[in-house]
Amino acid sequence: MLRAQLQQPTLRFSLSVLFTGLVVCTALVLGSATYFSAQQFVREGLRARLRDTVNVGSTLIDVEAHQRLRVASDEQSPDYQEIRKTLQTIRSRCEGVRYVYTMRLQEDGTFKFVVDAEQNPEEVSHLGDVFDGEVSEAMRAAFAAGSGPQVEESFSTDNFGVWLSCYAPLVTADGKVDGVLGMDTAADSVIAYERASLITIPVITLLIGLLAALFGAWLAKRMTKPLMQLAADMEAVQQFRLAPGLQPRTRIREIVKMHAALENMKGGLRSFSRYVPVKLVASLIRLGKEAKLGSERTEITLFFSDIRDFTSVSEKLSAEDLSANLSVYFRGMTTAIVDQRGTVDKFIGDAIMAFWGAPEPLADHPDAACRAALHARRFLVQQCAEWRRVGLPPLETGMGIHTGIAMVGNVGFDERLDYTAMGDAVNLASRIEGLNKVYGTHILISESTLSRVGDRFGARWIDRIVVKGKGTAIDVYELLGEAAELSEADRTIIMLSIEARDLYLARQFEAAAGMWQAVLTIQPANPAATLLRERALAFIASPPPPDWSGAYKLQHK
Repeated sequence: MLRAQLQQPTLRFSLSVLFTGLVVCTALVLGSATYFSAQQFVREGLRARLRDTVNVGSTLIDVEAHQRLRVASDEQSPDYQEIRKTLQTIRSRCEGVRYVYTMRLQEDGTFKFVVDAEQNPEEVSHLGDVFDGEVSEAMRAAFAAGSGPQVEESFSTDNFGVWLSCYAPLVTADGKVDGVLGMDTAADSVIAYERASLITIPVITLLIGLLAALFGAWLAKRMTKPLMQLAADMEAVQQFRLAPGLQPRTRIREIVKMHAALENMKGGLRSFSRYVPVKLVASLIRLGKEAKLGSERTEITLFFSDIRDFTSVSEKLSAEDLSANLSVYFRGMTTAIVDQRGTVDKFIGDAIMAFWGAPEPLADHPDAACRAALHARRFLVQQCAEWRRVGLPPLETGMGIHTGIAMVGNVGFDERLDYTAMGDAVNLASRIEGLNKVYGTHILISESTLSRVGDRFGARWIDRIVVKGKGTAIDVYELLGEAAELSEADRTIIMLSIEARDLYLARQFEAAAGMWQAVLTIQPANPAATLLRERALAFIASPPPPDWSGAYKLQHK
């Protein structure tokens, strides 16, 4: 997935290339059109200049003298020499013109040279020489009476090269055409003239392309910056980080609407996360999965808490005070759970149900649950002291923890699901929480939880019980703290409780009662030690039956 994303071009790069490509292509098309249009314009300008030049040149020639030149020997005549000088003068004054000459159309349809300005013996055409090149339409048209000067539309080729030629009739006094004045401009000089005139067009096109690339990069950065910000916000949503994002600095309406929609979605998810386990929602968003009906057997550690005598407490408070106190209470308890990677399943009145190990696996879920309960207890001690200080009743709470197999997943129906845990382990955790009222404890954990946390936490044995509806006995312990934080008194109480348990289960009730008395010496107000001591003393007077296993069967939930 990551490799595929890396191979995909960024929006900024795509926009830069697209914009630059469009501008460059447009510039090339317009430049090409302008080039050919300008080329045509230049050629037309050149043809017009040649037309004017040959027309003016024809007026400089003495047509009467030209009429008298008929045979080769006339080349030595003053008329020939004078006309030749005139032709040479015309050639010297016209830049780019290579050959200047006069021709006459014979009665047999051939074209013959009369006077040639050329001095090179190898290239000069003599009087009477036949023109053996391609006869163009312009040449023929120039011999027509009243036609005026003519310029060829395209280049013509002869033995001497490629030319653009022009012709002007030599008209006698009586209106007859005796011949034409011809001027040949070499194609290379014409092309050089065009190139010199048109060289600016590709240069301008290149500059436009460069400016377009720079502007395209700037514009793409300006356009994509708010989109990249939105993309970062969306990635944050995928990680379930729902803090409001910065307002994009853009005037593009669609981007502003996308940002507003994203913020609304964040608000909806924040509200949604208050009704369902946050980890579950975050996991579904991150994995791109949709919640579906179904559950699976998973080992988890379950947590239940309940406020003691909540009914009597609520009667002492106004509705506003009760709501405010519960808000503080639930916030502190939930924070302790979530900070230890727990999933808050639901609030059941004033009770809280949570678990560890789902929806995401957690190797040390028993440790995390015990740590969360201790943090919650710390919060409650401080908060209850504050409530007492201001004259409000404290919300004393009991907590129960059990590790076991439960069915974890979505229950309900297609349109309404509830992510929760079900099974005997859930019921047992709830029953363990309720035992706090019996033994006057704050945090009770099952033997299965204690066996997994090992010596990382300190817990004293409380009792072996059979909860209502069950036939199997379990040992329950009061969680006192993490091993490193235990006081010397806590360590002594743990050891005395273990010895008392062993003596009690061995039916040595008097010795067991003595151990619990030792606990009461350290903590006189210890309801559990008092209760167990009294039970041991009662067994001295009235021993249990021979099949007694040490388990105490509860008659209530």
